[in-house]
Amino acid sequence: NKLYMRDGTGRNTQNYKEPGRGGERNDVFLYRMKRLENNINRRRGLHETLWWYDQCRYREANGGLFRADQNLGSNKIGYTSASRTRQNRRGTRRGFECPEERDYFPYWVPTYQTENVDEESQQRTPWIDVAWLGDKSRCNYIKENSFNRNA
Repeated sequence: NKLYMRDGTGRNTQNYKEPGRGGERNDVFLYRMKRLENNINRRRGLHETLWWYDQCRYREANGGLFRADQNLGSNKIGYTSASRTRQNRRGTRRGFECPEERDYFPYWVPTYQTENVDEESQQRTPWIDVAWLGDKSRCNYIKENSFNRNA
């Protein structure tokens, strides 16, 4: 996977084809992903991978996150995925960014830095915490509970 930084001249998003209702067989999934990967446009920003975004679409949203009075609805598979948040209840796509990961910090999915991970799902966020820009009194809590260290 190659990541291309956006230079600001093109503002369109990468192409993406959602999985059908009820999920996909492995061969259909691999074919869809390979086709999409081969069609990545170098003139459009690509800061997260197609594969990570697709996992976000399949991952069930964390029901413990604050949603205010928003009804997030369900995706084609029949549940609310991590692609829908209170700020983005329809799951509008902005590149291959995972909305739940963007809107809630610290994110609840382990990072690549984490030693312990659910071996079945193999889901880890490619992002790691670099800095905490907030209330100093919470620094130790954030440091101890970051998924950079814990799973």
